[in-house]
Amino acid sequence: MQAREALQWGLVNEVVQDDQLLASAAGVAEKLASGPTAALGRAKALLNRSIDATLESQVEAERRMQLELGGSADFLEGIRAFSEKRQPKFEGK
Repeated sequence: MQAREALQWGLVNEVVQDDQLLASAAGVAEKLASGPTAALGRAKALLNRSIDATLESQVEAERRMQLELGGSADFLEGIRAFSEKRQPKFEGK
């Protein structure tokens, strides 16, 4: 399979030239690191557990996670930044 075909099938998000791979990966890492890392980590954990979970247990786990993160500092910062029309400054809290 060629890279472009993998992109068309949705198996990868982006295709870059060989000499741009490191810079592209660093850019993705920087973007993720500047985001709401606690929420991203929890979302990844939910995705991982979904493979073996029942619908009911997955919905319950997602409900608990939303309650936990809904009062977090990063959530509140996201709301403030949106209402103030500025970029959020997440701290992973």
